[in-house]
Amino acid sequence: MEEFYYAGGLPAVLRRLGEADRLPFKDALTVNGKTLWENVQDAPLYNDEVIRPLDNPLTADGGICVVRGNLAPNGAVLKPSAATAELMQHRGRAWCSRTSTTTRRALTTRTWTWKPTTYWS
Repeated sequence: MEEFYYAGGLPAVLRRLGEADRLPFKDALTVNGKTLWENVQDAPLYNDEVIRPLDNPLTADGGICVVRGNLAPNGAVLKPSAATAELMQHRGRAWCSRTSTTTRRALTTRTWTWKPTTYWS
């Protein structure tokens, strides 16, 4: 996130989208009385490797993917660029919980139970 901030942050991303004609509601008025595009069209862009032009993506495939399987029967969203190739396919035991509170409690008290074929709906 620090690199994103120093590269120009959200205004720079909105500028990139606007330049590529991909910014929705470009003419929407904001609280300062200017349109969204007027606010970001001159936003500084400091690092093209962090906030890349749309014609030069980091990966050829999209920024997110939806995965399914016994650990995510209803699907889950994954950001492939944040994962190594080895993490894109996994076979083995995994532990899942419904909430972060349950996860935290199980990890701090070491009371998790492996149930490789059990998942919630």
